[in-house]
Formats: sequence, structure tokens, C-alpha cells
Amino acid sequence: MNRDPLYIFIDDTSLADGSGFVQAAVPILKSSYVEHVAPAARRLLGSSKEFKASKIKFNNVSRYAGFVDTWKPYSAALRTPHGIGPVVTAGPADAYKEENLAEVRSFLANVVNTTLGVRGQDVDSVLLEFTRVAAWLSQHGGAIVPKPIPNGVVVVVDERYRQAASSDAARLLYNPRFGIREGTLSEALRTAANMLLPECGSGSILSEVIAFRFVESTKSFGVQAADLLANLTYARIRHQLGATSPSIDNRIAVYNRQFEDFAISNELLENMYLTRGKDGQQHAGIRSGVKGARWCYGGGPVTRSADS
Repeated sequence: MNRDPLYIFIDDTSLADGSGFVQAAVPILKSSYVEHVAPAARRLLGSSKEFKASKIKFNNVSRYAGFVDTWKPYSAALRTPHGIGPVVTAGPADAYKEENLAEVRSFLANVVNTTLGVRGQDVDSVLLEFTRVAAWLSQHGGAIVPKPIPNGVVVVVDERYRQAASSDAARLLYNPRFGIREGTLSEALRTAANMLLPECGSGSILSEVIAFRFVESTKSFGVQAADLLANLTYARIRHQLGATSPSIDNRIAVYNRQFEDFAISNELLENMYLTRGKDGQQHAGIRSGVKGARWCYGGGPVTRSADS
């Protein structure tokens, strides 16, 4: 196996009325991330806490565009020979509701609770979020990594509800082959990912998942990049639906400086609507049970495909 693993950073933003999600994945080789992207991003960040779409203002558009710029050559280097690149999806929340993921979650519970002997109330929160991410990867992973690669894969997800602390906490693990030993829930998730993703038909990450991590966004420029890509795409969607505001305009300014324009398909557009959020701004919603859309970034025009 190649010693330079492929990081896949994942984050999402919820539609204001809870009707759906815009979710993004940003892949990059560890060497490129550690040696080039993270140091450049750290210099750009300055005294700020993190790169976050809600913090984009008229006077810092160039800094956020510069943050996106730090990723582009390394994304292009992966896209050209391997077809690997960032992906954003938009779709209804139906598929990721807990009741619709019951079968997958039951499989995970069997792997994690029984085979590895990990139990506890905090485990349930980690399992639910892991299930959602695994379900999303099984559907869209083939667009992120379209063919087998020799690199191991590290999946890094924005934490929610203190999953990072729960998944990294030391606890007793049971393995039929090695017996009882001390370990972490992250190890169990890695094992579950390697068992689950092939079963879900993901032609994507055929390489071994060598780690599955929950990380605070403030501690990962990769998670921040995924969050920013999801939110910039969401702003583009809202803009095409007719929403206007200073915050949307600022995000569109960053988007337009970095990506070629794209249009929402008529099929998706007919099933989306504008709704007033708690912040008083116009946000996009999506009707349940409809197909979403997927956009692939990097190495040329943004390409679009209907969700499978």
C-alpha cells in the first residue's frame, strides 16, 4: 500500500427548514495537505479562529478566495491522472433520517457492540453520525474516487455532539482473535467502514480505510475547506433561486472568483423553493422524495449529475 494516504474531509450544511442537506467532500494526499496546504492556510488565517462561510465579509473576500486557491493545484494534480476530486451534493433529508438508516445502523451496532465489545450511551451518537456519513459515501464515493488507488484512505468528518471526544476515548475493546485490549471507538469505526462500504456497493474507496476520525473544525483546515465548499455551493443555489442579501453576495463573490458557473437542473429547481429562515434571510428548501444533484469540482468546468 502507498505510504501517502488520501485524506477525504467531509462536512455538510443543513437547509434552513431541515428539508435537506448540502454535503461536500474534499480529497487530498496527506503529503500535500501537511507540507503545503495547511502551512499556507495557517498564514492566511492570521488571528482568526477558522475559515467559516458565515464569517465572509466584503473586506475579506480575497482572503477566503486565497484559502480556496491553496487547494486548487493539489486537487488538479489528483483530478487529471486519477479522476479524484471534490464533490458536493444537494438532496432531501429523507434518505438520512434515522428510521431509513435502521438496517445499516443495525449492521454497525453488530460490528461495534458485539464483535468489538464497545458499548455506552455516547457510542449511539457516534454510530448515528457514522451511519449517515457511511450511507452518503456509499452513494457518492464513486464520484470522489472513481477507480482503485494504492493509497490507504483516511476519512475525516466534522464532529457533532462531542463525537471526537467519544471516539478517541480509551476503552476496552474485544476482538475474537486478540481478546480484550484497550483501544478507541475510532478503531472500531475503521473496521466497520472496511466491512460496510464494499457491502454498500461503493465502487469508490476500494482502498483500505486506515482511519475514520471525527475532528473539531477549528483543528482542521480540511474540514473547514469542506464546510466552505458546501456553503459556497449552497449560496450559489440560493442565488439562482432568486435570493439576495449581503451575505449571499459575499459568498457568491468568493465562488465566482474560484469556480466556473453552474446551473441547477430544471428537475431539481422545480423541487426546490425559497423559505424565510430564523435569521430573516431567504434560504433554500427541497421537497421530500425527489432526486438531488451532484457537482464535481476541479480540473475544469463544474460537472453535474443526478444522484443515483
